Amino acid sequence: MNGPHNWTDEKGAAESLKNMGTDLRFQCYHENDATSCHQLGDFLAAIQRDTEKAKKVYETNCLQHKFGHSCYEYGQQLLKGRGGMKKNMKDAYEFYTKGCEYGHAGSCRNAGLVERSEKNYRRAESHLGKACNLNDIDCCYILSTFYLEGKEGVPVDHAKAAKLSQKACDQGHLYSCVNLSILYRKGLGVEKNLELAQKYHAKAKEMYQEQKAQMS
Repeated sequence: MNGPHNWTDEKGAAESLKNMGTDLRFQCYHENDATSCHQLGDFLAAIQRDTEKAKKVYETNCLQHKFGHSCYEYGQQLLKGRGGMKKNMKDAYEFYTKGCEYGHAGSCRNAGLVERSEKNYRRAESHLGKACNLNDIDCCYILSTFYLEGKEGVPVDHAKAAKLSQKACDQGHLYSCVNLSILYRKGLGVEKNLELAQKYHAKAKEMYQEQKAQMS
């Protein structure tokens, strides 16, 4: 049995990377494994610095295998104008919506953020909601602000805002805890409860102090 690779040996490292690329190509093209195809795209982009080939792999894996993460990465390529492409927000958005349809949280988030920037709040509500359901906690918070403030086509709904704030706060989102505290203090969307208002206020304060310490 061969021993572990010596990554300080440039020749050995190069050989290992070559073998990695060969394995991923076989698994992608001959075994039609969508995960391996996506990993091949990552390999081409990050290791071989070949964004032109990487984008083709991502695009094909998105369209043929319906692999959401590849739709997202191809959308990112379009958004940033990589791999010989011009920046194209419209096409990037189309791939984000595909990625969301195939269950990728980051794709749902980006589609929702594009829609929010265009003030298409009804569609943004749908995509941000899907991202939240896929545990993108920032999207839970963003969507909660829609219901707190009201947007064109999305009326104020304190009960929905409280539910989303609770979910995000429970997973450590500071501003969601702040909003949840206020909702309990005022009795908006939830039964008024000063004890819980203080609890979530204290939790938000603790998280703020922890973040501040990490930045110092």
